[in-house]
Amino acid sequence: MNAVKKTGRGSDGPLALFSGSVTGSLLLLGGLAFIDAFALWFLIRLIDDRVWFLAIAVLVVTIGVNAAFLSRKLYPFRWFSPGLSLMVLMVAYPTLFTIYTAFTNYSTGNLLNKTQVIERIETKPEYRYLPDGEQYYDAIPFRNEDGEYLLWLVGRSDRQTYIVTESDEIEPVTPEQAGIEGIEWVEDGDPPIRVEGYEYLPPEDAAAVLAERDTLDYGYPLGEVSIRLIDDPAEVPVGYALDPGTLLFVDNTGRRPKEYQAYLFRAADGDDLLLYAVDGRDTLLARPDGRVVINGQPYTIGDYRMLSNRERTAITQVLPTLTFGERDDPIYIDPFSASRAGRFRPRYLYDERQDAFVEQDTGAIYRPVKGTFTLDRASVSAEAAEELPATLSPGYYVVVGLDNFERLFTDHRLRGPFVRVFLWTIAHAFLTVLLTFSLGLALALLLNDRLIPARKIWRSLILIPYAIPAFISTLVWRGLLNPRLGLINDTLERIVGDGNAPGWYSDPMWAKVGILLIQLWLGFPYMMLICTGALQSIPQDMYEAAQVDGANAFQRFRHLTLPLLLVAVGPLLIASFAYNFNNFTVIELFNEGGPPIANSSVPAGHTDILITYTYEQAFGSGGGTNYAFASAITLVIFLLVAAITIFNYRFTRSWEETSRNV
Repeated sequence: MNAVKKTGRGSDGPLALFSGSVTGSLLLLGGLAFIDAFALWFLIRLIDDRVWFLAIAVLVVTIGVNAAFLSRKLYPFRWFSPGLSLMVLMVAYPTLFTIYTAFTNYSTGNLLNKTQVIERIETKPEYRYLPDGEQYYDAIPFRNEDGEYLLWLVGRSDRQTYIVTESDEIEPVTPEQAGIEGIEWVEDGDPPIRVEGYEYLPPEDAAAVLAERDTLDYGYPLGEVSIRLIDDPAEVPVGYALDPGTLLFVDNTGRRPKEYQAYLFRAADGDDLLLYAVDGRDTLLARPDGRVVINGQPYTIGDYRMLSNRERTAITQVLPTLTFGERDDPIYIDPFSASRAGRFRPRYLYDERQDAFVEQDTGAIYRPVKGTFTLDRASVSAEAAEELPATLSPGYYVVVGLDNFERLFTDHRLRGPFVRVFLWTIAHAFLTVLLTFSLGLALALLLNDRLIPARKIWRSLILIPYAIPAFISTLVWRGLLNPRLGLINDTLERIVGDGNAPGWYSDPMWAKVGILLIQLWLGFPYMMLICTGALQSIPQDMYEAAQVDGANAFQRFRHLTLPLLLVAVGPLLIASFAYNFNNFTVIELFNEGGPPIANSSVPAGHTDILITYTYEQAFGSGGGTNYAFASAITLVIFLLVAAITIFNYRFTRSWEETSRNV
């Protein structure tokens, strides 16, 4: 019986999952299977990318969810397991990762792990060289509708012409691929060529044939050639045209029209027309099957079409990454010249035994130094070292200990701006709270007086700035304070004279004043609102007793109103201080932290606070991103805010003690 109890309905045994209804058990198993399948797929992707910390977090969350739903002992956790999972992934993991990042060199140039970096350096197009004995090729890229590429190559040494695709070996060009099969050139002949399978049409016969047509259709790049009388080539619409009487062929696709003498050939077994045109230097051959050859260069090879200059420019970064020809002896496009190709080889190869890269030409060794492969000058002569790069990029992220914090507090180029930013951050938060609270309290006291008419209307109107989103109000104030077009400066210049208005964007002091004005506008309605509510809770008989004792209005405010008010709004003032300590929106939208601090080695402005300063280091600097340094500053901000908050809460206790004695 005991054994049955342990595995029956309502037990904690291994079959407890199936103690409910069959439908419920199946739904539970199906839901868990879906979650586990997604988690497994996500884990495989994370492991492939070597994102170990997030993989561990996902694994822990998945195991926790399964345990909560499969064990009756953890039954209460079912109800808040989704929230707990999101807290781990969205709060705990980012926090721990930020702490970890602060002790690394995770920044632009060091964003990958070591394995990825080794692979990148060995395959990086810029780190290739052409071995001795190999020749360069002049290269012209072609592409088909499937996005596959072909190269037309002309050897600079052997002057031979080849074609090569991404999947086939390099091979010499055949006359058919070149579009010149069956062509025989006749020196000083009229016509200058003979074409197998076609008969030449004399001018009068060509005119008769063309009289029956409006256009001739050929392949890229000609397309449709219009048949028209041509008096002035400059008047030909953009495109190609042929005069049936003079057989003048005009190419009007460039800066100026080009004129050719055209010759027409008719297929012996049909009416298809082959066009040959020459202007003395350039030649053009257009076959009826769509192949066009200009100056010996075909514009189509099979289903491949030559890319235009604009198309080549668009894929400048793509072409050097492609591999053409044999896998063991590939051909690459030169990353420094899209019109050049060769059998390039990796310049740097990783030697696992030495844990270093070896330069293939000189034998120079690059050893890892704090995540960056750095030239070991002892491994190569001084002359060769001067011609080699000092480091290889990219680097990989590693733990560097307290380097970021040491840099922050010991580098005078960083310490100076950081101290300024830190002091202004505290001053900005304190003055914002002081000014908004002072004005809000003054208005609350004024509108609390029953002698003021329409108090409800005035209170509603004062709340309007608080109801408008802060980013909209900030942009409006930015326009009002514009030195050239702003209403405020325009009015001030009429009073103090042209050129004497404050430089809200260029002068550090006035920029800070402008920010405080915006903060005052945004914050005083909120302070008025909370002060109005707090004033209603103060008993009126205390004021009557104080007045009987002879206390004047200022004494009543100083010893009664303010202490009792601070007890109620003190925590809100602390929250407001913490909020403005990290008030990113106003600082960034008004002037992006400017004007800039001169001679600073990192981006920093006179009105930057710590949060905008951190943002600039992580995302806004022109030299790249420095997540590690930004994370270090973030930890410093956290410690500062925590210390200030603890101090303020200790200080509010004294307010509570004061209120007990009132």
